[in-house]
Amino acid sequence: MQKLKFLRFSKEKVSLFLAVYIGLFLNLSVYIGRYGTQNSHNSLIESLYILGEVAVNIAFTFFLLRLISFCGTLFFKIVASFILLISVCASYYISFFDVVIGYGIIISTLTTDIDLSKELISPNVIIWIIGLSILPLALTWLCKKPEKNITQQQKKKIWIKNTVKMLVIALAVFAYLKTLDSKQKAYEIKNNLDLPSYSGGLSYAYLPTNWIIPLFQYAITQYDDHFNSQNIFDPADNFTYIPSKANEDVYVVFIIGETARWDHMGLFGYERQTNPLLSQEKKSDCSERYLLRYSNKTFAKMYVWCVKMVQKITINER
Repeated sequence: MQKLKFLRFSKEKVSLFLAVYIGLFLNLSVYIGRYGTQNSHNSLIESLYILGEVAVNIAFTFFLLRLISFCGTLFFKIVASFILLISVCASYYISFFDVVIGYGIIISTLTTDIDLSKELISPNVIIWIIGLSILPLALTWLCKKPEKNITQQQKKKIWIKNTVKMLVIALAVFAYLKTLDSKQKAYEIKNNLDLPSYSGGLSYAYLPTNWIIPLFQYAITQYDDHFNSQNIFDPADNFTYIPSKANEDVYVVFIIGETARWDHMGLFGYERQTNPLLSQEKKSDCSERYLLRYSNKTFAKMYVWCVKMVQKITINER
C-alpha cells in the first residue's frame, strides 16, 4: 500500500476525478449527438450550449459524489463504485446502440426473467466495463481517510468550507437550468410549440442522472405497489362474468411494442404501416370490435400492465 501512496487522494479529489470521468468522458457520444439540437442556427451558440451542459453535468455529478462522501469512507467507496460501474455499462449501450436510458430500460434490466436479462451481457460489454472501470475503481478504493489528528477549530473550518462549496455548486446548477428553461419557454411561446423542459431533457440525456432518476422512480413505484396491494379491488373475487352470446365473434386485439401507443398505429394514420394485417381486414367482413388504443406500461416479453379499451370502431355486421 505504501508503494501506491502516490495514487492515494482525498475523497474530494476522487469525487472530482469521477465527476469529470463520468460527466465528460462517458458522455462524449451524447454531447456529440446533442450538438446542434437547440435550433440556434449558430455554431458558436451551439458550442456554448454544449460547454454549459458539460459544466453542469460535471458539477452535479461532483455534488452527488461529494454528498455521498460525507457519509463515511467505506460507504463512499461502495456507492461511488456502484455509480461508476452502472454508468460505464450504460455508456456502452448509449455509445454503440444509441439507447436512451429511461424508466422502461430500468424495468427491463431489473426484470427477473433470466432469458431477457442475459441478452444484455456479451463479451464486448464485459471487456468495455473492465477496460473503462479498472483505473477509476483503483483510485476510488485507494482514497485516503480523513485526518483524525485535527483540532475542533480545524474541523469547523473544513465543515464551513465544504458547506459553502456545496451551496455554490447547487445554486449555480439551479440558476443555469432555470435560465435555460425560461429561455426555451419563451421560444415555445414565440413559435407556438410544446417541447419537453430543457432541464428534464438534460437529466434524461446524460449519465449518471439518466439512470439514477428512473431507478428512484422504480423504487417508489415498487414501494407504493407493495403497500397498496392489499387495498386493490379484485373484480374476479366479487363478480361473476357471463359473456353475452352476441359477443361470441368479438375480438380483442393486443398490440405490443411501438404500436402500443395509439398515435403509432398505422390503422389510425401513422406514417409507418405498423398494423399491416389488421389494416387489410374488410369492414364488411367484421362485426363490432374493440381496439386497445392506450397502454400505460409496456415492456418486453409481451407484458402489458394496464390496457384500456377506449377506441370503439363500429362497422357493418357480417
